Amino acid sequence: MKGNGFTLSELLATITVLAILTLIAVSSVSKYISDSNAKANETMIKNLEDSAITYALDNEHIANSCAIETKATSINQAMPSGCARIVKTVKDLKDKGYFTDASNKIKDDAKVLIYKLKENNHYNIKAFVPNDIFK
Repeated sequence: MKGNGFTLSELLATITVLAILTLIAVSSVSKYISDSNAKANETMIKNLEDSAITYALDNEHIANSCAIETKATSINQAMPSGCARIVKTVKDLKDKGYFTDASNKIKDDAKVLIYKLKENNHYNIKAFVPNDIFK
């Protein structure tokens, strides 16, 4: 520092340091927000699956003979001969009071497959939710 003020190089050095610190902070905050959004989406999918399973337990009867032996990987999952695919929309589940979407992030016309899974001689109702359900 000379006299009563700062030199140009001192000001530039200070601005450069502040810019680097700001860049690091923004990068960290952006990653935190992105991770939080991903976790929120995972939670919404799990809640939708749980809602569909609850709906099925209350309203559907899926015979053990209609169980599949591997987890569904598509809404169009093949079912055993003579067994219907049970597909509900998010709107169906909302209208019947099984699901709420306060953040309004999920498409009302998104589809959920409800099915019975046979694992180790145990039968469980499951739901498959595709990843393209978000608006």
